[in-house]
Amino acid sequence: MESTADVERLLAHDRELHLSASNQAPTTVLTELVLNLWNHTQQYRQAVTRLFLTQGDRSLHFDHHLIVGALQLADSDEAVQVLAQHSHRNHLGLARRGEVVD
Repeated sequence: MESTADVERLLAHDRELHLSASNQAPTTVLTELVLNLWNHTQQYRQAVTRLFLTQGDRSLHFDHHLIVGALQLADSDEAVQVLAQHSHRNHLGLARRGEVVD
């Protein structure tokens, strides 16, 4: 993900990472919920990814490293905290652009 500046390629890898993370939970309900939310928020992820890339903000990649690390340690508490922080950071990025999702 870090080696591309192409938003669409980065988002394809981002989707793979996040969906594989949600698949770690032993429930199909979570996976279905994540897929539904993912598909309905694509335009916002595109906007915030462009914002981070154009500003040279590497926090997106740092968050992903932390998510993978938490999953490798099977630390669900940390994974939840990192995902919440990641989501919050994205929300703030959208708010700066005036594209907040309620």
